Amino acid sequence: MKKNGIHTEFYENGEKRFEGTFKNGKKDGLFTWWYKNGKKEYEGTYSEGKKLSVEEWNEDGSAKE
Repeated sequence: MKKNGIHTEFYENGEKRFEGTFKNGKKDGLFTWWYKNGKKEYEGTYSEGKKLSVEEWNEDGSAKE
């Protein structure tokens, strides 16, 4: 069965680990991953499984270069 809609995963400590939208089993829309400390790690926009844009952060919240 292909994934459709919003999917969310959590760390054991209750913090969000991942959230994103799937359409027909492919990434479609905004995808966000977080570090265990709750700070954003990665944010990407996808369309039909293809990456359109990406932004990444370090564990301290600073932007990755």
